[in-house]
Amino acid sequence: TSTLSNPAVVYNDAGCYTATLIVWNGISTDTVEKTCYINVSTISYCTPTYTNGTNDGDFIDGVVLNEINNTGTGTQNGPSYHDYTNQTAFLIRSGTYDLDITSGNYTPDWYKAWIDFNRDGDFDDASEDLGAFQTTATYQTQTIQFTVPAGAGLDSTRLRVRCAFGVPSMDPCANISYGEAEDYTVVITDTITWTGAMNTEWNQPGNWSPAVVPNGGHIVMIPGTGQAPTQPIITEDNAVCRKIHIDSDAGALVEIKTGGKLEVKN
Repeated sequence: TSTLSNPAVVYNDAGCYTATLIVWNGISTDTVEKTCYINVSTISYCTPTYTNGTNDGDFIDGVVLNEINNTGTGTQNGPSYHDYTNQTAFLIRSGTYDLDITSGNYTPDWYKAWIDFNRDGDFDDASEDLGAFQTTATYQTQTIQFTVPAGAGLDSTRLRVRCAFGVPSMDPCANISYGEAEDYTVVITDTITWTGAMNTEWNQPGNWSPAVVPNGGHIVMIPGTGQAPTQPIITEDNAVCRKIHIDSDAGALVEIKTGGKLEVKN
């Protein structure tokens, strides 16, 4: 339930949802209800398999990407697939990142990574193959650098990292003899910049570029007074963003009035 003119609603479960709009003109109300107006489906991914797995020490001992810092987790004779999707990295469209992968107790091995940038449940599309490398020592950390496409789908998606012996062009799903695979969550976000084009209200879409009210996934930029005619004032208790950059050296500020609140997620 929201009283905002442009509400953002997060659905955690798949299903068919009914939307209700209630309009009040100060005297009376009118209600419109749309049954099954929003249909939320889940995205399912293949689970990579191995015949011999980590038996000879071909495993992943560490993955580091922004907020994900999962190191020292590899074990010989351990599981050949790990679901680490409870660990999340936040990435920005057009941003360039370093993915650090630490190898296991066997060399040489190949390591490769993918991100499902268009959120269609596979890793087959252009730019989703982030790159690969071959180790020259055990417990070796190497870096795959990649850039998030400008048109990447916003919201949560999947990062997959695989280790394989003797398969430099490994598939993200196919069965392989020796190695391990790990899955993580990445959230693709976008920057949103204050323009102050209409007034000082934080919750006014027309004051932002692009014209949407910031949500918990946005990185907010507040430029100086030379670039925006007004500075934001928060009067309500529902303002939120993931991060905020305020160009205070150029006179930028955010004023929070009594009763107002800004929640910065990270």
